[in-house]
Amino acid sequence: FKVKDLTTPINAMRDMGFRGYSVTIPFKEEAIRFIDDIRPSVKATGAVNTIINSGKQLHGYNTDWLGVVGALLEIKESYKGQSALIIGAGGAGRAAIYALQNMGFGKIIVANRTMKRAKEVSDYFGVDILNLNQINKNILINSSVVINATSETYLENFPYEALTSKHIVFD
Repeated sequence: FKVKDLTTPINAMRDMGFRGYSVTIPFKEEAIRFIDDIRPSVKATGAVNTIINSGKQLHGYNTDWLGVVGALLEIKESYKGQSALIIGAGGAGRAAIYALQNMGFGKIIVANRTMKRAKEVSDYFGVDILNLNQINKNILINSSVVINATSETYLENFPYEALTSKHIVFD
């Protein structure tokens, strides 16, 4: 369901006994305040993408980070010490950061449109940040993995020409 406010669907979930919801942009962070049982993956990422109704409580999970880990491990076994660029500082970006940190990435840079949001992510995870418009060829050359964690399919002023066959690009 496309919603403008989470209150109605969450109340419907409780009242009508819906078993589960998948949460997406822009509600992954806001949904936390509606959850009775916040699972460790939500605490770790600061975002929820799955809500399960047990009949007594709403349980919040973040499974996005597992999807990132699984997809990257299909390509190669280890990323220890490698660098990554994550575009987007919302719920999907938070899950990607958590995934990469758990995989042993050395340097993670998060680029975002608004620096306030990027700073919140930096404070939460201890990653480097920059404004989306600051992405340049040098940043891409030094990043083995590039993850688009936004709903944008095309980024203006992004140096696409700097991407090579050595990069792993994840959207």
